[in-house]
Amino acid sequence: MSTTVKIQVLGHTLPLKVADHEVESIQRVGQFVDETLSEFTEAAKNQPESLVLILGAMRIAETLFGEQRKTEALQTEVRTLRQELESLKKESQEALETAAAQGGALQRAEHEIQNEVISSLTKRLEQLVEAHQTGHSSVPF
Repeated sequence: MSTTVKIQVLGHTLPLKVADHEVESIQRVGQFVDETLSEFTEAAKNQPESLVLILGAMRIAETLFGEQRKTEALQTEVRTLRQELESLKKESQEALETAAAQGGALQRAEHEIQNEVISSLTKRLEQLVEAHQTGHSSVPF
């Protein structure tokens, strides 16, 4: 279903029809746009509104690009961590196989624990990636 949401931007009321699950997001976006444009309205009191809108759009684009750079850096870090985890998993598996061949029960147990830790870290990494991709930034990195 859809809902009509009214947002205020520079004193203008804008009715927007959005999906029910997007209401809160659109309200936050509207508030962000209004706050950003209001900063320029106050700073450029004698300037035409079109200039204020252009400056505001540039600030919003700058914010977007900054967030995209952060996202790219996080994605690179996640790829690196995934590779390191895979390498650890492989090394641990090889060590476990060596210990099993040598009959070392204690070594096997230690490597099984390491495998559990690696699996747990892998799952947590996947959760962080998913949270980041879905925009749930409340998950700590």
